[in-house]
Amino acid sequence: AAFRNYTRKDNIPGQGKQLLAVSRILKLKNIDLDRIFHEFCKYEDPETHLTDIKVIFRLNRVPYGLCAKIFFQVLDKTKSEHMDFLQFLVSFWSFLSLDEKALSSFCFSQF
Repeated sequence: AAFRNYTRKDNIPGQGKQLLAVSRILKLKNIDLDRIFHEFCKYEDPETHLTDIKVIFRLNRVPYGLCAKIFFQVLDKTKSEHMDFLQFLVSFWSFLSLDEKALSSFCFSQF
């Protein structure tokens, strides 16, 4: 698939002004935002502009284990197991920013 750069789209949930504000808070450069958006687009349903969490894990041949399930349930406000780009960005930035000990601690604190 061709590389897709992020372009602000206020009419699509998770791809407007709020996303840009969050990316500034996370100190993401435009090139990083473009790379993350490109990854999101690999899994995005073009009609809903959402992606399914389980599909991401399955397509990457990564088990969707208890720790990941708990982590994404906490971040999934709608409890739909689907994410827009903003949720994808925050979820994966958080997930990948934690070391194994911090991630385990976070997941077990949810019980």
